[in-house]
Amino acid sequence: METRPYACARWPCRAEIHESCPRTAAERLKEADLPAGRVGIGPAVPVLDLPQSWAVARTALRFTGEGTAGDPGERVMYAEDLGDILLLANLVGSDTGPPPDARALDAALADAPWMLATLGAVATTQSRRAAAAKLNIHHSTLQARLARAEGLLGWPVHTLTGHLRLQLALLTRQLARGEDHLLQP
Repeated sequence: METRPYACARWPCRAEIHESCPRTAAERLKEADLPAGRVGIGPAVPVLDLPQSWAVARTALRFTGEGTAGDPGERVMYAEDLGDILLLANLVGSDTGPPPDARALDAALADAPWMLATLGAVATTQSRRAAAAKLNIHHSTLQARLARAEGLLGWPVHTLTGHLRLQLALLTRQLARGEDHLLQP
């Protein structure tokens, strides 16, 4: 079986080239086998295409978070999993500032210490009950929090469009942080 190298971008500022990349999700690297901290992983490519894999790994890194209440998000992001979502990285950065929904999100986050974790859980789960379980709170507490959040955001997060808007606001807020300038090869 042919092996192909891939690039791995780490936070803070580190580039790594690995010998071979798992080909399927079932073969994915275990988090324990990855470096500590946030990690963006580019696609497996022929050796001469490693600069492109590195560039995509850096972009994937911008979509990661520490996985904490203060910085929710996946610690490890495979660029191939993002698909067209990678296009957002070209639109939002430290030079553009956050878009309006991300600014509304920041204003809402200033209102309550639980807001980011709550909205992150709602954005990344399939149901409100699952979000409540992830937060280890009662679902009626989640309902009350969401009512407050919706009033502050100015849009409902329980509709399909509102849920997508929340997910995009969280992503664009992350991208607008501008950490990509710290990742010089």
